[in-house]
Amino acid sequence: FQRVPVEAPVGAPALGAAALAHRLWQGEPPALLDALCMTLGLEADDGYIEWLLRRGAPLPASAERFVEGEAALTVYQGERSTGADCRPVGVYHLDAGAGARVTFRVDADGLIDVRATDTAGAPVPVRCERPA
Repeated sequence: FQRVPVEAPVGAPALGAAALAHRLWQGEPPALLDALCMTLGLEADDGYIEWLLRRGAPLPASAERFVEGEAALTVYQGERSTGADCRPVGVYHLDAGAGARVTFRVDADGLIDVRATDTAGAPVPVRCERPA
């Protein structure tokens, strides 16, 4: 099965359907993956978004960031470059002290799980609240 470049986005579903039909015809199990439908990111101090996970990333997916001190991390969903133009998903509060590695995971159902560990590997409590 040779791939043909898709010139227009309209042809992408047809190409995907053809690839699935070919796999089924060959007797192979279908390779169906869930993907992240919108980009997730954190708002930086200047108001711009620092991307965590890009749209189309296969699920489950994860990203890590290192933070220091007391932090309130607002996670945004959207494709725009500023937090004001994206949809806030949640605000995660933690006291990282000397520093903590924060892991953002999106499972196959699209649920976000945020966990943090300090530099010694001990868990750091993370509190989530709805965005204002």
